[in-house]
Amino acid sequence: QIEAMTLGQRVAVIEEGTVQQVAQPQELYRRPANVFVATFIGSPSMNVAQAEVVDDTLRFGAFTLPIPERLRPVVGTRSTVIAGLRPEAFSTAGSGVQVTVDAAAVENLGTESHVFFGVDAPPVGVATHRVVDDSGPAIVEGTSTVFIARLGPDSEVQPGSTLTLCVDAERLYLFDADTGVTLLA
Repeated sequence: QIEAMTLGQRVAVIEEGTVQQVAQPQELYRRPANVFVATFIGSPSMNVAQAEVVDDTLRFGAFTLPIPERLRPVVGTRSTVIAGLRPEAFSTAGSGVQVTVDAAAVENLGTESHVFFGVDAPPVGVATHRVVDDSGPAIVEGTSTVFIARLGPDSEVQPGSTLTLCVDAERLYLFDADTGVTLLA
């Protein structure tokens, strides 16, 4: 993936022999055609979970995010969607919706830290684009989905600590809950 994204002028993302999207590397990252491309491109990958649509908000786990005005028409009358947030949509300071999470694990990489935390929402199987039963080992015990936040090098988060994260809802990705296809034009 790194070589393709670095050297490629156009990159094809293929799942089980089927082309999912062909585009320039940044186009794949910024405008993935479906959940598979969204979670395949980027490291760490995009966080995805099934979300309930309630009025003008999305609810999944302890998260209640306002649906940005520009995205409301694409949600339409859907009752559920797959919500996606890249790890960099989280910060420890700034404007946005605040959520309190428990840091299950922290990878300190020098230039950044990856904070892993549980979200009590049904996980999304990228191969089928549907909610799945993930009975395998989990980094976060007792939760359904693991999210990753990419924080700056000055974050002092320790495993087991509770922290407040700001979520930039403008960086939200939305996918159809049945097909996994993007709802964004």
